[in-house]
Amino acid sequence: MINIKLGTLVPLIICCLALSSCKAQSDHIETYKGKALFETDLSSLFIEEKSYKDKPVDSKLAQRFDEFISKLNPNGISVSVAIPGKGTWNHQSGFANKKQGIKVDQQSLFYWASVGKMFTSVVINQLIQERKLRMDSPLSKWFPSFKFSYNITILDLLVHTSGIYSFNYDESFNSSPNLYYSPDQLIAIAQKAKPLFKPGENWSYSNTNYLLLALIAERTEHKPFAQIVQDRIVKPIGLTSVKVLAPKEQRSNLAQSHKNGEVMLRDYSVPLGAGNLVGNAADMVKFHTALLSNTFFNSPVTSALFAKMYPMFEKGMYYGQGIMCYNFPEIDGSTGKWIGHSGGIPDYKSAVILDQQTRIIVAVSVNETISAEAIANNLIKLAGN
Repeated sequence: MINIKLGTLVPLIICCLALSSCKAQSDHIETYKGKALFETDLSSLFIEEKSYKDKPVDSKLAQRFDEFISKLNPNGISVSVAIPGKGTWNHQSGFANKKQGIKVDQQSLFYWASVGKMFTSVVINQLIQERKLRMDSPLSKWFPSFKFSYNITILDLLVHTSGIYSFNYDESFNSSPNLYYSPDQLIAIAQKAKPLFKPGENWSYSNTNYLLLALIAERTEHKPFAQIVQDRIVKPIGLTSVKVLAPKEQRSNLAQSHKNGEVMLRDYSVPLGAGNLVGNAADMVKFHTALLSNTFFNSPVTSALFAKMYPMFEKGMYYGQGIMCYNFPEIDGSTGKWIGHSGGIPDYKSAVILDQQTRIIVAVSVNETISAEAIANNLIKLAGN
């Protein structure tokens, strides 16, 4: 029997200019009124890229993985498992469009939803390292019409302490997932609602935060966000499938969302920096390997991504700068941690994680409602058998 449950873990869908960076961050620590922050040292999660061999895992292990996916029988899946010293297993199968009988092949792309926030965080942190932005830069510099914009910082947007309403909570947005919404329309939805709290006082996951970060990057670099990600991440580390969708872009080789065998029409380009990334699992593993081996910036900057993490929706889950920690002693009483990000919409689930104990990296995207985290967990267990 295949266990696709993972404890209580569920897939996640989902200061003024004069202030110095230190002052801005210390103010927020003083005013934060939420649950306790997670400050355990996660430096042990750093990896050596050379440990991950660009070769297939041995045939027996590959067969175990293949049999698991075959028994699970997802509608469509892209999955990659990288095991230090042993190699990588890449797999894509199922249907990209079951109604039309279009099967997944090696050129098929999958949607990664909020996993794309890790890419946005890398871009923003690179711009900060280049002194084009500051962690304490106020939102008012670009979007002064937001309430509290003079007190909302880049850091608030990265860690979800801005208090800004998430556009995807709006009923009108959720009732029309197949329609295109421009950034201005999404911002209008967010501004129509009252702030959830004052900046820095609490934590609430908001896709609007990462939409705004992508727009700030565009205004800073004077080019589309898709091109920024291409120039700063995709080309430098040699990703061949990853693409940030342009407005209204529909990729013919994108595996579509399914519910009860029916194709669910969606415009995957809408969320921008909050999650409009497509690609295959093999490339997502390459990205996560590069991130945690300090390819994009030096180790102090990488460490800062998860130096202070805020408690999320579920017990044992925490959020840093575009990256999540899954702390299993709190989640289900087991040992170890994951670092990475989950993503999802109602009928599409994804996750990219590094397992602290085994150092295995797993990327999973499945175009129906199956827990990507549970798939990753089972594959890690199979790798150890």
